[in-house]
Amino acid sequence: MKRKKSKKSKKTKRNSKNRHHIIPSSRRGKEGENITLICQACHSLYHKNFGNMTPVEIINFLVEYYWKGQWKWVIRALIEKDNTRET
Repeated sequence: MKRKKSKKSKKTKRNSKNRHHIIPSSRRGKEGENITLICQACHSLYHKNFGNMTPVEIINFLVEYYWKGQWKWVIRALIEKDNTRET
């Protein structure tokens, strides 16, 4: 006889956090500041999209593949982010 999964267990699983290495451990990523907690679904999607790329490789991939080499979008985003810190 199969047991039905309760809605509570699905919710708990959805809300559970996974340890994510910003620099993949397979690429010599260390512990400490290199670890962040993200939801399980986000963690799966991240690795589905980016595999074990480093942050620099991800940005390069996005610029080349999606933005046709237009670095101005990254530069603009960094400037805007920096300006919000000053206010």
